[in-house]
Amino acid sequence: MRKLFVLLVVAALSMSAYADKVIGTWEVGEVNGGGWSDWSSQARIGPFPQTINGNTYNQSTIGVSNGNNSLSVAAKSGWQQCLTIRNYQSTLGFYMSDFLNNNKFQIDVTYDSGSWPSNTSYAQVYQLAMQTSGYGMHDVGGTAAPTGANGVVFTDTLNPGYPGGLPLVNQGTPGTVLSGTWTWDYSAILPGGSYTGNKVSASDSYVNIMFALNSNAAGTYYFDNARLTPEPTTIALLGLGLALLRKKRS
Repeated sequence: MRKLFVLLVVAALSMSAYADKVIGTWEVGEVNGGGWSDWSSQARIGPFPQTINGNTYNQSTIGVSNGNNSLSVAAKSGWQQCLTIRNYQSTLGFYMSDFLNNNKFQIDVTYDSGSWPSNTSYAQVYQLAMQTSGYGMHDVGGTAAPTGANGVVFTDTLNPGYPGGLPLVNQGTPGTVLSGTWTWDYSAILPGGSYTGNKVSASDSYVNIMFALNSNAAGTYYFDNARLTPEPTTIALLGLGLALLRKKRS
C-alpha cells in the first residue's frame, strides 16, 4: 500500500508539471500587469490605465476567459511593438523550465466591432517573436508567416482562414463580439525538435515572448489567459498510466 501511495504521488506530481502555466490574466492583484511590458519602450505595464508611446493598456470585461478581467490594448494605427513578457519577472513565477516543459504558447483574443472604426481594412498580429540568450531572436508566426522558417506553427480559431487577422465583421457598429485563441506550437525549437539551427536550451538564462500588432486604423485588441500548454497526448498518457497503476493495485 505504501508503494502504491508513493507511486500515486509521483504520478500526480508528474501530471502537475504538465499542466497549463498561466502567464497573464491581468487581474487586479497582478502587480504591474503581471510582469508584462511594452516591447518598444520596455516600460512595465501597470498600474492601469497606462499609455505608452500612444498605446493605452487597461483592464476590461470584454473577452474575459480567465478571472474577472481581460487586457485591452488601444493601439495606434500602424505597426506597433506592444506586449512582451520575460521569464525573469518575479511576479510570475515563470521559469525557463516552464517554457521547456511545454510546447505551445496560447492567448485568447476577442474582436469587438465597436472598438474598430468603419474604415478599418486590417488589424492583425503581424508577428510574434521569441528570444532566448542562446537561441537568439526569431519571428515565429503571425499574418506575416503562419509557419516560420524555424518550423513554429501558428494557428487561429478566431479567424482560421487568415491566422492572426481580426475578422472585421460590422466594424464601426457595436454589437458583434467574437472570441478565439491564437496558438504558437514551438515544438520545433525545443531540444530534440525539427529545427536544424540553434534551439532553446535549458542553459539559456531567459526567454522573451513579444507581440507586434499592425492595423490601418486605431482600435482596441482584447487579450486574456496567456499560457504555456503541454502536448495533449502527454497529459493523456500520464493520466492513462495513473489509471492503469490504480487498476493493477486494486
